[in-house]
Amino acid sequence: MGFFEEDNYSLNISEDFKMHVDYKLFATAVKNMIDNAIKYSDDKKVVITAREGKLLFENYGKALDEDLSFYKEPFTKSHKAVHSFGLGLYIVNAIVESHGFSLKYEYLNGWNRFWFEINMPKSF
Repeated sequence: MGFFEEDNYSLNISEDFKMHVDYKLFATAVKNMIDNAIKYSDDKKVVITAREGKLLFENYGKALDEDLSFYKEPFTKSHKAVHSFGLGLYIVNAIVESHGFSLKYEYLNGWNRFWFEINMPKSF
């Protein structure tokens, strides 16, 4: 779905990391997270990590202007998103929640960290 330059991302995927998802829907959420991370980073890079029940998207840049709950609503956007309808994180959140997961965010030492908290039954 996405065409990303290798210089724009790095992957850290645990060998035992597995997810059971609707591929087309979930690919849309992942692509949106990667696009946003690259677009809103200071260095146009994203670090993607999959481990221990989390799929993380990290970038170096400014913190969100509002609490994450603000961006989970439709048609809300920061002043940085001039050419946006304000639907990106709303759609991502809807897809993530439809899988029984949750979208989380924290900002620490210049790094934005968004992640999907994956609540999978132990049998998976």
